[in-house]
Amino acid sequence: MEWIDAKKRKPEGDVFWALTEGRNEQGFCDWVIRRIWNCELGDYRSLDSACSYRLPETYVGQSWDETIWAWMPLEAIPINDKDFQ
Repeated sequence: MEWIDAKKRKPEGDVFWALTEGRNEQGFCDWVIRRIWNCELGDYRSLDSACSYRLPETYVGQSWDETIWAWMPLEAIPINDKDFQ
């Protein structure tokens, strides 16, 4: 898998995979991989629109859990949701 640095290139496509959070847990970063919606309002949202995310260093007071640190196209990790429901 090749993650794309969100500082160097903005996410593309309607929905994409995002590497978020990255908080320090016992000396290692605890990353969370999510599918994020590239909202037509100009921001990035969870699929249910409950949470918004931003690119690194784009918002004063930005928190680590609302940051998209890296991303990749949706087809890079194929998951059939029906297999897990």
